[in-house]
Amino acid sequence: MTGVHASSTHYPALDGIRGIAVLGVLVLHGVLVPVATKADAWVAAIANLGFTGVDIFFVLSGFLITGILIDAKGAPNYFRNFYARRSLRIFPLYFVTLILLLALAPGADGERLRELQGWHWAYLVNIPVAIYGWTELPLTAHWWSLAVEEQFYLVWPIMVWALSRERFRRFAWCVVVGASAIRIGLFLAHWLGMIDPHFIMANYVLTPMRADGLAVGGLIALSLREPGGAQRLRRLVQPLAIVSALGITGLWIRHGEYNSIGRDFQVIGYPCVAAGAAALLIAAITGPDGSRLRRTLEGRWLRFFGKYSYAMYVIHPIVGYVLYEAFPPAPVAGSGIVAGVARFVVLVACTVPPAVLSWVALERPMLSLKRFFEPKPDDQHLAVRGGMASQAL
Repeated sequence: MTGVHASSTHYPALDGIRGIAVLGVLVLHGVLVPVATKADAWVAAIANLGFTGVDIFFVLSGFLITGILIDAKGAPNYFRNFYARRSLRIFPLYFVTLILLLALAPGADGERLRELQGWHWAYLVNIPVAIYGWTELPLTAHWWSLAVEEQFYLVWPIMVWALSRERFRRFAWCVVVGASAIRIGLFLAHWLGMIDPHFIMANYVLTPMRADGLAVGGLIALSLREPGGAQRLRRLVQPLAIVSALGITGLWIRHGEYNSIGRDFQVIGYPCVAAGAAALLIAAITGPDGSRLRRTLEGRWLRFFGKYSYAMYVIHPIVGYVLYEAFPPAPVAGSGIVAGVARFVVLVACTVPPAVLSWVALERPMLSLKRFFEPKPDDQHLAVRGGMASQAL
């Protein structure tokens, strides 16, 4: 754990974390509970917490990518290998889906997508979402998080390459603090009447305001590569988990719901969610073999969803869009809970087959090309060939 090539270790539990993240997002978009009773309202509020799945993805991605970059620093073709492998992982499915949507999306939603397609080709979907909101792009608004990660990839490799480890640590902490400061600043500007209230959506979808989760993951990767780093990280699990639980519970008590774009959640909630995701990640990679958490995360079902999580994330709102048009949410027997749960089950059942097909027919063949962008066998920097690298790339 303490060597400079810690990323050569394969952690099956990370697939389980990815599975939790994508299931959270599916709950958010699938359990659309028509509120007819207090119980309905309670379940709907809990389902809204599924948005934290994106934050878990951010922390996990920051951890994996930073580790790969640190271990590859100084190797030949550092930038070429990284960007080629990232492109093979994320571009094929993304652009194939975009082409199909541009050709087939119906009605006013399809027309609006075609009007705003330039943002999609440039991986800048988060900008029109910040400007116009979710409703303008119901088929692709969720791609805002893909845009955030892609923009992160443009800056992070340069900083890892250019900075010493200690300076990179300071930079990552500046990102963590700076993202929160920008979010607070926007709310203050709104309170003073300096900006349109709608622009608060920018706090949720623009990279400078959401980079703290990615940076937290990067800090964990950096610490893991230091002597005694795993032990120091392990001591942080309980404090991080307590802070996360207290913060999220406090927001529930104050508001009775989880509003991902509400002031308190953007100022307090995002750091608390990042802390919880960090605790889960650290426990997964430093905890003892055979622990209950490790066994759960390494379970077959969570790892199954983790394996196909990228395709499921990309396409599930498209499936949900069709379901919503065909079967609008409506209470069943005076309650919305049954309808919400049933819709979630149907959404998962209809999303898994195309995600598996995408993996077999598109993603796996493209990923096989990574072999052309690996260090030579005699290079001293071999970590990007390791198990953790395969999980990220």
